[in-house]
Amino acid sequence: MRDQPQLSFACLLDWVEDRLSEEDTKIVNEQLEQASSETQSIVAWLRAFRQISSTTTLDSPPPATHALLVQRFAAYARRQRLSTMRRQIIAMSLFDSSFQPGFSGVRTASGPIAQRHVFYTSEVADLALTILPHSSDQSLAISGQVFPKSDVAVEQFHVHLLRNGDELSAVFADELGEFSFEAIASGVYELILNTDAFDVLIAPVELYM
Repeated sequence: MRDQPQLSFACLLDWVEDRLSEEDTKIVNEQLEQASSETQSIVAWLRAFRQISSTTTLDSPPPATHALLVQRFAAYARRQRLSTMRRQIIAMSLFDSSFQPGFSGVRTASGPIAQRHVFYTSEVADLALTILPHSSDQSLAISGQVFPKSDVAVEQFHVHLLRNGDELSAVFADELGEFSFEAIASGVYELILNTDAFDVLIAPVELYM
């Protein structure tokens, strides 16, 4: 028997974006009828994000921010010897659940743990991030999903995590565009989505408890 889809964040996002099969969509519809208020809140914000992303025209970042991003990207590019033939694209922040009043977090037996959802968009790909503090220490876990807007396969996306221009870790997205980083300290970071054709810079990414 085929496993039924679970109401994970990635599954809910696929459901909102109409990427599930007809059978899985029916199953998720039935599960949502009995879902918790926290799950219903996530669905509401995902629907709002889809509406905003479909109607939003991106403005250029302020000159000072643009200059800072270009400077940091140039430092990274020099160290990594990136090809000058690749396009360099700056993504824009579109949604951050921490700015939404009353947004519910995840609860454990020891109390609430704030789960945060952040969305970024660019002309070639969108990015959804989930940031979750570890209950056992002061570090953070980051999970993400890349949604290409072109014919580039998601497995071609190499995701780099940097701080102050120094690369801390790099992973490839899987066949669903998903990736993760563990044991990350609070602070300001940069993410770069890298393919053979272009590099998408996402910065600054403020991670905090």
